[in-house]
Amino acid sequence: MKSTLLFAGTVDHALELTPCLTQPALSPDGGEIAFVANGDIWAVSSGGGDAHLLVSGEADESRPLYSPDGKRLAFISDRSGDGDIQVLDLASGKLERITWDDGFDNLSA
Repeated sequence: MKSTLLFAGTVDHALELTPCLTQPALSPDGGEIAFVANGDIWAVSSGGGDAHLLVSGEADESRPLYSPDGKRLAFISDRSGDGDIQVLDLASGKLERITWDDGFDNLSA
């Protein structure tokens, strides 16, 4: 995934930017890596290739973590205003919010 930033005015060329890919999480079978880029969660084969978007929106998502069976992906989202934990069912794409408190929740393996 590449982004191009164009400057107006006297600059007559485009500056290529490399996105910041952070917080990688390896799936239990080692076949996929989930990561955060620009507040969205993406996944890519651990062997390389094109990444695909898993979770996107106005909110910032962070700390992806696969379930032990690899069927779900938990992450922290500020879509509710706080840092609540959401779970994505990878087969159906269904999102479920699982924490409802006023504080910022944390995920750890």
